[in-house]
Amino acid sequence: MYRIRLAEPQEKPEIVALYQLSQADSGIPDPVVYPPATLGEDLFGRQTLERFVAVADDKIVGHGITEIPNPLSVAIWRQGLAQPTTKPLIEFGAGFVHPEYTRRGIHAALLVHRLQIIRDLGAVPVSTTWLQNVHVQKNFLAHGGREVGRQEIKAGTLCLFVFDSQP
Repeated sequence: MYRIRLAEPQEKPEIVALYQLSQADSGIPDPVVYPPATLGEDLFGRQTLERFVAVADDKIVGHGITEIPNPLSVAIWRQGLAQPTTKPLIEFGAGFVHPEYTRRGIHAALLVHRLQIIRDLGAVPVSTTWLQNVHVQKNFLAHGGREVGRQEIKAGTLCLFVFDSQP
């Protein structure tokens, strides 16, 4: 069993180690473009609103954040909305789970948790995932996400999703 809670500042090393472990297992993000040693800088350099962890067996086994949307993606998300709105967009990202704890619903639980928080704030949830991250795309679709565009960046192709309705 696991529980989701806000991350504590002193947990940064454990979260970074989990991110590196997830990357080593999945190859996402591309370790050639994002070397393991730089993952912490990337992860903790974002304009994070809230950082969540999933805890099981007295260790952090999952992670996800809510953050200020990437300005390079905002126009695509706005154009992809089912109906125009002035509601703010809040991005959720950096979702990953310890390889030994996959297929237990942790990624989905972190996703649903963040979706609800964003909706409670009166905002529209948006997110991206890598083109090769098919299991995350399926999870997004299962929870009301719609792919609205793609962006090419130095590390590959990002699929952009909006969650402007509930499943």
